[in-house]
Amino acid sequence: MTDIGRAPSLLPELVIDSFAGGGGASEGIQLALGRGPDVALNHDAHAVAVHHLNHPSALHLCQDILEVDPASVCAGRRVGLLWASPDCRHFSRAKSGKPLDGKIRGLAWAIVGWAKAAAPRVIVVENVREFLTWGPLDADGKIIKERKGETFRKWVGQFRREGYQVEWNVLRAHDFGAPTTRERLFVIARNDGDSIVWPEPTHGDEEEGLKPFVPASACIDWSVMGRDVETANYAAKTMERIEKGTAKYVLGDKHQRCVVKLPDGRLVATWIARHYGGVVGRSANEPLSTITKKDHHGLVCTELVADKCGSVKVGRNKYRLGTTTHRMLEPRELANGMGFTDGYQMIGTKGDMTARIGNAVCPPLAKAIVSANYSPDHGDLNRGSIHTGFTTVYETKKEGVVL
Repeated sequence: MTDIGRAPSLLPELVIDSFAGGGGASEGIQLALGRGPDVALNHDAHAVAVHHLNHPSALHLCQDILEVDPASVCAGRRVGLLWASPDCRHFSRAKSGKPLDGKIRGLAWAIVGWAKAAAPRVIVVENVREFLTWGPLDADGKIIKERKGETFRKWVGQFRREGYQVEWNVLRAHDFGAPTTRERLFVIARNDGDSIVWPEPTHGDEEEGLKPFVPASACIDWSVMGRDVETANYAAKTMERIEKGTAKYVLGDKHQRCVVKLPDGRLVATWIARHYGGVVGRSANEPLSTITKKDHHGLVCTELVADKCGSVKVGRNKYRLGTTTHRMLEPRELANGMGFTDGYQMIGTKGDMTARIGNAVCPPLAKAIVSANYSPDHGDLNRGSIHTGFTTVYETKKEGVVL
């Protein structure tokens, strides 16, 4: 067995994830490569605990990316893939005009530091679309409109000066099999001479040979019903939203109506309420809207009771409306909506789990990007590798000799 520190050139490249939320990018890496990252870092202790539970073989660093020394982490080993999801809060439209924090907006500069110190072959940066507008702030923490995008262009220029080609694109999760319309900006930089590849959507228009979008109804645990809205004492705005949604998604256009047979045999017409602003909701036949760290998705179900004089027709049968129930979606359902695999575990309070899910990268998107742009380079030796966490043991194909 070779001492890792003395023979870095004989070791495979490192895969590093400066992850967000519950580690959706790492799950996408796992799906693409058959194994998770070697190193995972995040400043939040709960996020690190969730990640460690699901990717125990990785070296976990509970640190801000600005505090991490690439040379110490890599110990001479090459970096093949660096995925980074810097804090997006102070770029997001969700800030709604509130003062922005220049330090948090500047976290992405740490990725340039990694490019200079470790020269990863492939770098992927994920953020909100508004990251493209990154520019100086005035004394009140507000964006200087005429300088929008100035800092972003300088940031890209730093990668190019380090020998990287750089491209960016906005991708939507539901185009790649996640049951959410969430869209994010992805910046890809690579220095190995290979072309940057943007994955083609796998879901969409069936006439174009694509798979259908995965609907919100596929995320739901139908054994759990909500409270009767007539006795739940909901706020007036909530009741108004439920009434409007029922008129639109239950009594209205049959193409938007989603009818589900519950485990107990009852039929319900169901839709997804959206509890923010002045919006009402969307059909459960469609993907969920963007999932955030504080969830706003509610499940509304109206029982359909067989009645020849009923106002709702399903197939050849008519139904009248029975009890309507409502509840907020559970963390497991939200994780399903983001595209996490069934076995991915979340821990903590409901609020903790929801935050980790909402802040994460959608795994199907990460899988698509990694699959299209990164193939592990294990060096020149004709060998296989046995991944055992941060330490990797090698076997040659000659005489069973172990290096």
